[in-house]
Amino acid sequence: AARRAAAAARAAGSHELSLLAHRLEAEASSIANLGLDVEALLGGAERAAALLRVLAAAGIGSPATDALLRIAARGLRNALRHPPATAARRLELLDRWLGPG
Repeated sequence: AARRAAAAARAAGSHELSLLAHRLEAEASSIANLGLDVEALLGGAERAAALLRVLAAAGIGSPATDALLRIAARGLRNALRHPPATAARRLELLDRWLGPG
């Protein structure tokens, strides 16, 4: 999803969106190489959720990309079946960001 958004940002042609495209490519690589520990999964879910807002603010979100990011964020969040108590506040905020569903 982040790579798809990077392509959309590049296609828009502005300098700012070109810089965003570069950052989105880096984010896509980082998310693709997440670890399997609680911190990595929770961080990946938070980053996918944050990308939804970044793409909307940049005006390059799309229904397909937004759906992929929501699925990724929810999937990573749901992988945390028995999170430690120290993650409770972050999970609460993430759940609020993602909303019902």
